[in-house]
Amino acid sequence: MTPPVWLYGRIGEGRRKRILGMTLNAESVSGFPDESGVLMVSGEDFVLEEIRSPLLKWIQEPGRLLLVVPPFQTGAQEIPIRWTVQYAETPPDGGSGLAALLAGEVQYRLTGDLLIDQIRNMQFSGQTPAVGYYRPRISTGVLAITVLPIWSLRAVDQPKLSQDWIARLFELSGKPRQAGGPVQPGPALTPLHFSMLLHLFSSQHETLDVALNSLVDSPVFKITRELGSSLYDDLVKLGYVNKTSLTDSGREVLGKSPYAIYLSALKEGNP
Repeated sequence: MTPPVWLYGRIGEGRRKRILGMTLNAESVSGFPDESGVLMVSGEDFVLEEIRSPLLKWIQEPGRLLLVVPPFQTGAQEIPIRWTVQYAETPPDGGSGLAALLAGEVQYRLTGDLLIDQIRNMQFSGQTPAVGYYRPRISTGVLAITVLPIWSLRAVDQPKLSQDWIARLFELSGKPRQAGGPVQPGPALTPLHFSMLLHLFSSQHETLDVALNSLVDSPVFKITRELGSSLYDDLVKLGYVNKTSLTDSGREVLGKSPYAIYLSALKEGNP
């Protein structure tokens, strides 16, 4: 199901507004909605402090996705995390889904410390990121930055690709807070989650497929590929895994767990 999509700033004007209205039923807004949904802003607007600061406050509630889209002001940024957008010399190779459809029109290259979710078509072929994301804390919404020109005319003929893509990306923002109730904390860690963290820590895996295949073949971790994929998805949502490596948060939660006793034995294979 496609979440509500709002357009803030210059992205909510002219041709781009019309196309996003057709593909995502998006509406322009002049303020910040109180409910759960996707708030879209251009990269040119997001770098302006007077716009960026209230936008980052908006995602402090779970169930909110702030999506930054082209066009961008190129260069390095440090807020709220290190990320850089540069002009791409050549368009990236396709990938799948919306990334494959729009790859030929991509003008930028995204790098930095943003997280990548391999399950949600966040990459082009060759592991080049199409979108990266940042979650301030476990129980908050998410900032996502994409180089995909999702307002392209190409998306009009296949609107379901845009709708499915943004719905899966929105899943990362978590469940909205119930009126008068506590914040939903996200997936609870089980012993199997810690087994997955230990597996990813134990050796370097070039891709998620390689990590899942080696998990199935492991004499230590008795986890099926299907279950491993589900565990991985949970860990990415919590910000504990980026690609096939543990984030600083992932290492911290593992180091403070009862399973930390296994780390010293595994460090020899993971310097």
